[in-house]
Amino acid sequence: MTGFRLNKGGLIDRRRKIKFRYNRQEITGFKGDTIASALMASGHMLVGRSFKYHRPRGIMSAGVEEGGALFNTGDGAARIPNVKGTVTEICEGLRVYSQNVFPSPEFDLGAVNGLIAPFITAGFYYKTFMGPFANTKFWMLCEHFIRRAAGLGRASREADPSAYDIANGFCDALVIGSGPAGLTTAAGLAEKGLNVILVEQDFECGGNWLATADKSNLASRDHLLARISAAGGQILTRSTAFGLYDGHVAGVIERCTDHLSEPHPDLPREIFHIIRAGQIILATGALERGLAIGNNDKPGVMLAHAMTHYAGRYGVMPGNVAVLATCHDGTYEDALYLAKKGMQITLLDARNKPNHLYKKAEASGISVMLGCVPVNIIGGKRVAGVEIGQLGAGDKIEDSRKVIGCDVVGLSGGYSPVVNLLSHRGVKPIWNERLQAFLSGKTAENIHTIGAADGFYDDENVLLSAEKVVGLLTGTPFNGRLNRGWPASIHPVFEIRV
Repeated sequence: MTGFRLNKGGLIDRRRKIKFRYNRQEITGFKGDTIASALMASGHMLVGRSFKYHRPRGIMSAGVEEGGALFNTGDGAARIPNVKGTVTEICEGLRVYSQNVFPSPEFDLGAVNGLIAPFITAGFYYKTFMGPFANTKFWMLCEHFIRRAAGLGRASREADPSAYDIANGFCDALVIGSGPAGLTTAAGLAEKGLNVILVEQDFECGGNWLATADKSNLASRDHLLARISAAGGQILTRSTAFGLYDGHVAGVIERCTDHLSEPHPDLPREIFHIIRAGQIILATGALERGLAIGNNDKPGVMLAHAMTHYAGRYGVMPGNVAVLATCHDGTYEDALYLAKKGMQITLLDARNKPNHLYKKAEASGISVMLGCVPVNIIGGKRVAGVEIGQLGAGDKIEDSRKVIGCDVVGLSGGYSPVVNLLSHRGVKPIWNERLQAFLSGKTAENIHTIGAADGFYDDENVLLSAEKVVGLLTGTPFNGRLNRGWPASIHPVFEIRV
């Protein structure tokens, strides 16, 4: 089974069909789709090949952490390599090409490299052309083919026809990220009279509220956006904050025309914003971690919460029968949501004791297997099943293993707060044993981390962390109590010994 579109649901506009070309095929999606969601809905699970051995690659995530669904877009001078399909909107007439394949992702001649893998280890070309093979002419002959094999996408050699611009911005508070924490903070500060700029890299605001397309959450988002606009706040979507510099300066790239079929000729393709802010609030969220198991790069292996994003936001199911593997409570919510959408699910929990959602999961038809972990993915060009093992004493996997058949696998090893921007300021991350993740250290600068970026994952504490920062910056008393209580009893799965 491959991915397919649900008959209803999602945040896409089903009244507005969009057609684009993928390799030599015409694909139909909807307004609000990304390249990845449209391809998944059309049954394309194998979308590329790995760099060296040309192993099959599929869609792994629903965000910027994607490493498999990378494409070339455009033709001629407009060609752009290594575009992440998980965050790139489709538009009418878009041209999308798989990378590092010939002639197609399904049948790639470069896959022969897998047969000679023992002879092309890391840095093999340096070792090969030493000693008796250190002949300049022989090296020059081989260099041509080695360089042709290097890299993934193909950049255009023609002059870039697009225009670019630079803008300088000033504000009292720069909020980076438009999830629940970012929106709440931006609205609270703007209504207190501060000049606020809200930056969001996605084309939709809402962050994790978009995952399940819950009506109450979307209503809260729209209400907060209205409050920000009414108070004079500025909202920049399709904009990525890529650096923090001395003097509370942030570098932001705004993508202005890539999502338009026929952009106005006077519009720049991108604007480089240099924003000087009195206060910087990082509401950058957290990224889900996968699990290190055999063949975890096979098409059909995804991050567990990404599966919820595709089903909820885009109305796309990655498959019919799934195995979800986790070590924390959060994936139970994903399993319950996907089960409501009709997916048959087996949930592997590395922990031996049932949690508060165990009975609810089983009542929903989910088969929960405690103390079990995935060991290896079974299948050729896509997932066909999972080999699982039972954890014994000392987290050692017992010899008895079995295979569960499925067409999609969701992995979740917890979450990692996005703290890279504070690292630009020399702030060293600090390991949190309970969350099994790094949190940002303290800084003397006017930079504040809130929400999931600060290790708060449940809705109540995410919003409380936003209210605390609003109170701090506006002199408003904060009487709440923050608690990093989720995910409960996370299991250090990366220490499992096979």
